[in-house]
Amino acid sequence: QGKCLAYQAHLHRKETLTIIKGQGEWMLDGQRKPLCPGDTLEIPIGMSHAIRALTDLEFIEVQVGLLLDEADAQHSELQW
Repeated sequence: QGKCLAYQAHLHRKETLTIIKGQGEWMLDGQRKPLCPGDTLEIPIGMSHAIRALTDLEFIEVQVGLLLDEADAQHSELQW
């Protein structure tokens, strides 16, 4: 609860996240949306994204691409 994943984009991979437990919100390319169990987030290559947990949040993350390394992350500032 209260933790965030950084606002970032990846140039060499896409991500799919499935929310298992908890409530939160996510930002995709500047648009904020709520999160709840059962939601699936599709994050295309190059799209800026972040997640904030409003309660304890559990999710499964699948990464697909040519470079699956944090060196691929391009961070940006985000004000929730």
